[in-house]
Amino acid sequence: MAGGRRELLERLLAELPGVDLDPATVRGHQLPLSTQAVRQPDGRVLLVGDAAGLVNPITGEGIFYAALSGAAAGEAALRGAAAGMTHRAALRRLFGVHHRHTAVLARCAQSSRFVDATIAATARSQHAFDSLVELGLGRGTADPLTLAAVLADYLAGLRPRAASHLG
Repeated sequence: MAGGRRELLERLLAELPGVDLDPATVRGHQLPLSTQAVRQPDGRVLLVGDAAGLVNPITGEGIFYAALSGAAAGEAALRGAAAGMTHRAALRRLFGVHHRHTAVLARCAQSSRFVDATIAATARSQHAFDSLVELGLGRGTADPLTLAAVLADYLAGLRPRAASHLG
């Protein structure tokens, strides 16, 4: 929001008429945008959603992760003392490849050239667009066709720079 905290508080008060909010106490929480593996402990305590560090490091999305990991926790809870181990295995199965791909792409997204190439590729290719939406909002992966489209645009963006250095 352009107005920052002041605008946020004004909109919050407009959405919650009659609620007595002390602006000094309104706080948010940082999203755990980690690309590290989920640390699900053994035992009966099962972590889901944000508590398990399940937030997409590229988009900040976490509702899909929360719902899917919550369903997996419900199934794992039936295992009693083995619930933690069962849930950890389920999370690895559900999100392992996806998390490895988002970790790599999160590092790549630190490059403005990579981001520009990704935008160009998704503008040109419906498949690339759909693939990257699923990666950002679901548990998609970076498939070879999408990576090839992004790489082609990345390399195309390097050509003008290389040509300008030659002249």
